[in-house]
Amino acid sequence: MTAPAVAQPARPRDAPAAPAAPSPTTPLVLFLVLAVAAAVAGVLSYGATAADLRRQKQRELESIAALKVEELERWRDERLSDAEFIAAGLLPADAVVASARGAAGARLVAWFHRLREAGDYSGIALATADGGIGASSGIPAQPPDPDLEAAIRAAVQGRRIVVTGVHRIGITGALHLDVVAPGAASDGAAGAVILRIDPYRYLFRFLQSWPGPSATGEALLVWRDGERVRFANELRYWDDDPLALSVPLGRREDPAALAAAGEVGVAEGIDYRGRRVLAAMRQVPDTPWALVVKVDADEAAAPLRGRAVWIAIAALALVAAAGAGSTLWWRQQRARFDRQRIRTEVERAALLEKMEWITRYGNDMVFLTDGDAVVETNDRAAVALGYAPGELVGLPVRELRDPATLGDLEDRVREQREAGFARYDTRLRRKDGTTFPVELTVRLMDIGGSPHHQAVARDITERRSAEEALRASEEKFRAAFEQAGLGIALVDRDGRLLDTNRALRRILGAEEVDPRGRAIAELVSPEGDAAAPDAVGALLDGRRASVEGPLRLRRPDGASVETIVRARPVHGPAGEIQYALAVVEDVSDRKRMEAQLLLADRMASVGTLAAGVAHEINNPLSYIVANVDYAIEELGRAGAPPDVLSALAEAKQGGARVREIVRDLKTFSRPHGGDRAPVDVREVLRSAVSVASNEIRHRARLELDLAEVPRVLGSERRLGQVFLNLLVNAAQAIPEGHAEANVIRATTRTAAGGGAEVEISDSGCGIDAAILDRIFDPFFTTKPVGIGTGLGLAICHGIVTGLGGEIHVRSATGRGTTVVVRLPAARPEAAERPAPSAPALARGRAGRILVVDDEPLVARAVARVLAPPHEVVIETGARAALARIEGGDRRFDAVMCDLMMPEMTGMELHARLATTDPELAARMVFLTGGAFTASAREFLDRVANPRLEKPIGADVLRALVGGLLGTA
Repeated sequence: MTAPAVAQPARPRDAPAAPAAPSPTTPLVLFLVLAVAAAVAGVLSYGATAADLRRQKQRELESIAALKVEELERWRDERLSDAEFIAAGLLPADAVVASARGAAGARLVAWFHRLREAGDYSGIALATADGGIGASSGIPAQPPDPDLEAAIRAAVQGRRIVVTGVHRIGITGALHLDVVAPGAASDGAAGAVILRIDPYRYLFRFLQSWPGPSATGEALLVWRDGERVRFANELRYWDDDPLALSVPLGRREDPAALAAAGEVGVAEGIDYRGRRVLAAMRQVPDTPWALVVKVDADEAAAPLRGRAVWIAIAALALVAAAGAGSTLWWRQQRARFDRQRIRTEVERAALLEKMEWITRYGNDMVFLTDGDAVVETNDRAAVALGYAPGELVGLPVRELRDPATLGDLEDRVREQREAGFARYDTRLRRKDGTTFPVELTVRLMDIGGSPHHQAVARDITERRSAEEALRASEEKFRAAFEQAGLGIALVDRDGRLLDTNRALRRILGAEEVDPRGRAIAELVSPEGDAAAPDAVGALLDGRRASVEGPLRLRRPDGASVETIVRARPVHGPAGEIQYALAVVEDVSDRKRMEAQLLLADRMASVGTLAAGVAHEINNPLSYIVANVDYAIEELGRAGAPPDVLSALAEAKQGGARVREIVRDLKTFSRPHGGDRAPVDVREVLRSAVSVASNEIRHRARLELDLAEVPRVLGSERRLGQVFLNLLVNAAQAIPEGHAEANVIRATTRTAAGGGAEVEISDSGCGIDAAILDRIFDPFFTTKPVGIGTGLGLAICHGIVTGLGGEIHVRSATGRGTTVVVRLPAARPEAAERPAPSAPALARGRAGRILVVDDEPLVARAVARVLAPPHEVVIETGARAALARIEGGDRRFDAVMCDLMMPEMTGMELHARLATTDPELAARMVFLTGGAFTASAREFLDRVANPRLEKPIGADVLRALVGGLLGTA
């Protein structure tokens, strides 16, 4: 401020011509007439002034009420926007409330804490449709809150946001109000988001603020409660709980009762204290509240006391003038002169009075300075700055400015002198040292030949508070917008991005580049829905109410991302569509997981099928191998031609090869158990090589260097899956037809840390260095469409790291690829359990053997191998064998029993014998073509009986029986 100022009154116009002189005989009559006229004029002037002052105060109250209602609407809209936004980011609430009871609850509550700090809320919570509290920050589930529960039900059932009134829980609870936003679940079972507000933080302070000094000014927020009127905010003259105060609705002299009944406008009545007041009443739209702004009638009429003095002075002046005129009437020339002078004085007094009315009672502070010190001020300036009337005159201008703003004082003075006018914001200092912001308008003017500065200062504290509240609201919105877990976009009428949050930029892969201004069509992947931009256009044109569905988006690097998009239009005050709000959920991980589960399910089905096939192959293979062995022995003793014996030996080798293939197939078909066991990676690698040999032999030479390595703790099946996948990948990196020119090498060695290290390398095409770091990403593949799924290496990585190991890849284009798998060594205490052994039988005699197998050819083949010297009895079913034994034929030295048979299994036969003949049950030997059921695996792990894997060689079979009988 350079110069506070009071405007100077205009100079009076020329006085009118004097009337003809009255007769000298009428001075007394004229004096009486003028005296009565002066008294009547004074009374009429006082009445008119009082009416004008009352109308002015009513207009002032109406303006204050309008501003406060507008601010209440804006404050309420901000709360509704916050609630709607948070609900859109969290709900459907049924799924979120359920997840909040698990491990995700802590992260959700932590996010609520951050939202409370950003949004200045005293609590945030999720609620179920029946009013129960889920995840919560600052909102307890107990004691019950009937108002809140009713609001939750109303919000969920009505699909709308509900704001409760100011209330408290119980007698001692703190005052609060809640904003409840419903969820968006399609099944109607969703809950709601609750935002709890402490009214003391802003609402009550705002309601009791006043634009100027007032000793009795007060704003009341009231609502109708049946036939009573309740007060929602704290009161100036009521120290107790505001909710405890009420007045009858029928008390028509109370403006609060009129407002609660729905009336608007101005009124004069008796308030809750019994004092007469002037009041303005307005309804708060979309709420049950009404606002009453009031001042005491005595305060409103205070300026009349000063006005009455001026009127009395004017009346006395008129009477004095009349007396002087009547007394000197006979002196016509002198009388004309006096009347002219009096008229001029009256006109000047009236002008001064008008100017004083404008300046003294205006809301703005007005100063007049000579550039250095204050010359004159209005009353508003003295009151606002805390000075007594007239105390400001003579003070240096610098003392009225905030010391922190004096740095620009000289520049402002120079600007005013050069331009003659200036307007800017600064801060004034009160007498007590406190400061406040003002908007200062300064004009340079000439008074009596001297330059003066007229300054009008407007207190902008409320405006700054409103701006600060708007800024805080924007920061809260921005914090919630940016921190939301789902991607959010605002799309303009042209289909271009107006704004995006951090989650969406992360989804689009545009965290370093602002995507604003890009068209929706540019973001849709070529393989995605080409109609998506048209759907958004229909939404913005009003032809569609919403858009929801899957959409594949494209990132700058060309990669695609699977999303679910939900978009709705946002309407302006007049109902026009301003833009669209789109919520984008990244479901790529979910899609990948579904694909992995689908693949795992398919692999499990293939494994189960392979186990069954292995079992079916083993049965005929058993009697083929046994019969070939038998034929070789018998023909050899009979002196058969060497060519015949050679042919049978080759057949035996073929059977052995099929046996190895079946054994490897069973390795890969075994289900993954929960327990890990020590594994020899060399054996697993040999099995993988055997299975992949057909894929390899047409493409490259296979070189094996399997040095002894420590055993590792893991699963044969899962490690076999890793090695098989790496071998197949190595083979597919080499084109067919040049097997001698290419090589695939598999090596085992002890790692530096003591574990096992497996290296598989190839001389194939290699991998470009630009994509080498992505090869373990799910669905990323360099193979042609239809050849690779992009899941193999990702699964291998998961298996190896899950076992505590590492997998690394070295590759270069045209120079082949090397994959190194490092696995930690198994601890010594994890050594395998020794194989179970059967109890020793009597030695030195041939035995009587019972063979039980549902395949007659297998049973006869076993019998041929064992007889002679042993007596062999054959049964093709476990029930028949049990009937024979329970029928009295118990003299068997051993029972050779198939594990898996229809009607009754070998396991069930063992269980029956264990109760009726435990010794015979202990002499059972199980023949299995593959324990491919969980019960069979559990049984073999539990019992100590010997077992033989089909197909069974004659030498192995005879050696086992000989060992059992002590004749080997």
